[in-house]
Amino acid sequence: MPAPSSVIDGDLLAHVRLACVPGIGSRFRRLLLDRFGSPQDVLAASAKELMSVGRIGPKLAATIAASASSGIAEDVLDLCHRKSVDAIVEGRDG
Repeated sequence: MPAPSSVIDGDLLAHVRLACVPGIGSRFRRLLLDRFGSPQDVLAASAKELMSVGRIGPKLAATIAASASSGIAEDVLDLCHRKSVDAIVEGRDG
């Protein structure tokens, strides 16, 4: 049975959303987090703000912005819950 979205930790959800963005690997993720401070702030940033990070152009900025409202992270976390898999996020305590 999937975990209800209402009980999914918002910080974890934002980390998974960012990790699910096509074209964002560990290097870009680290650059974005260094610039914006949190995945929530990355996902809330404007395209212009995102493009201030080196090598992020309009296409990738649009992909990041679209991921903020994508349901894929919820699907990933629901699948983890169904399979009894704990999600571990680099640099996150707990």
